[in-house]
Amino acid sequence: MKKTSFQLLLLFCCINSNLLLAQSSEPRLRILVVNCFDPASTSFRKNKKELLSEVADSLRFYLLEMIEKSNTGMGSMVDNKFTDLSGSTDRLDSLRVQQQADFVMAILNVEAEFVKTEVEVERQDDGSKKRTARYDLCTTINYLLAGKNSTYIERKEMVCEFFTERTVMSGLLAAGPDLVGKHKWVFRAARKNAAAYFDYIRSSLQ
Repeated sequence: MKKTSFQLLLLFCCINSNLLLAQSSEPRLRILVVNCFDPASTSFRKNKKELLSEVADSLRFYLLEMIEKSNTGMGSMVDNKFTDLSGSTDRLDSLRVQQQADFVMAILNVEAEFVKTEVEVERQDDGSKKRTARYDLCTTINYLLAGKNSTYIERKEMVCEFFTERTVMSGLLAAGPDLVGKHKWVFRAARKNAAAYFDYIRSSLQ
């Protein structure tokens, strides 16, 4: 009985070793992550441009982490920005060929804003009205996946989550929170946006 158990254990170890060798010998996909967002092309104020520029840079790290953790392939970042694509994928295609990569994952545009979703009006005991505005923090990011054989998948990913509520004097003139002042939450929201995009695009990375 002990001999049989040992033989089964040995067989199990051999099978696992063969599987591991087969997996390690398989070539991994190489995926480049590049930032193509140009904040100078937007009409936002200076502080918001700087924030969105930093968010776009951070998205490279978020996507690279997801590529590696999911064992989808071998990810690498491109330090140089490719902001002047002029509506063409030629530069991305050249980059992919030059770096001998299978895919280029490009961040094209980044937007973040507080969106007023509703204004609740309550009648007070003294006859006055109390107005409460609710806001979502929304990120809208455009991505492009460029692969071999002129295959391209463009995706606009929008993720919104409730952020806060506040009492306002007028529902029409209610101003949302300061985006730059809440920059920590903006980065968290951008990470969730990247996760949603990666879940969508992952099946195409093969």
